[in-house]
Amino acid sequence: MSESGKIAELIAHDYYRDRFDISARNAVSSPSSWSQTPPVECATYLREMEHPPRVVLLYITFICAISRGNIAAKSWWNGLELLDQHPEVFDPISLFQSSTDEIAELLNDNALGRNSVEDAEAWFSIAQTIALESNCPLSKLIYRGVGDAKKLLKDLATTGERETKRFPILSGPKTSSVLIRLLANPGGAEISHLDAMPISVDAYVCQATENLGMSRKTGLSATKDKEYVQSIWKSAIDTAQIEGPPELGNSCAALESPLAFFSRYGCGHCAKQAEPVRISVACNHCRLLSHSRQQR
Repeated sequence: MSESGKIAELIAHDYYRDRFDISARNAVSSPSSWSQTPPVECATYLREMEHPPRVVLLYITFICAISRGNIAAKSWWNGLELLDQHPEVFDPISLFQSSTDEIAELLNDNALGRNSVEDAEAWFSIAQTIALESNCPLSKLIYRGVGDAKKLLKDLATTGERETKRFPILSGPKTSSVLIRLLANPGGAEISHLDAMPISVDAYVCQATENLGMSRKTGLSATKDKEYVQSIWKSAIDTAQIEGPPELGNSCAALESPLAFFSRYGCGHCAKQAEPVRISVACNHCRLLSHSRQQR
């Protein structure tokens, strides 16, 4: 196993086993383990309430489209009340009897999304595509529980007549990857070719890549060096055995959430401190900690 593969394993291991040490970090706004994330807890609740698999997958699809920014976590929980009171809103066929104004009112009443009108229009368009295009990859996955990540990525990005978006909000490269990953776990769908989805790269991931000594470059940019950083983590995963949900396999999809948390609340936190503070065993590979020890 390569050194980078070992680092990837350590990050995933601590995340999925809830072993990240966040005791010295006061401003952590996200769960430090996969089992505690809103999508996982909501999917678990839906199954406990004996909702069929398609409802779980539809719920994930619609909520994923409107859960953005600092209201993301609340959207997952508030959606459960909407599903309980108005299950027809999550049924693409039943939605044909509703208007976007009615959907917007329901979203607003349940504190769902940032812009109830924009989100309602996206919600309705997504439902319309699923209902009318029964052979499209996303529709088949929802009702059959099986799909292909490559086909799903292409389908989500494909526009309709006059270049209209068939899956508004979900069509973006980052959001579409998040959706597919969630449909696999906690959604429970069987999705092949998950390795087609690369790691999402932001400033925090670039920072972590450098701090862990995995890059030959310095001053990595999420824009200019995106593909380079993705190739580093893809190579790491190729030599590792990522411990995560079996539905995600040994893929970037399984490392996505662990790395995102580690990068933001690990490296992102230490960048603001006089002394770096460990969050994971993977920090043993951190250049900042090594430099700090040498300075003492």
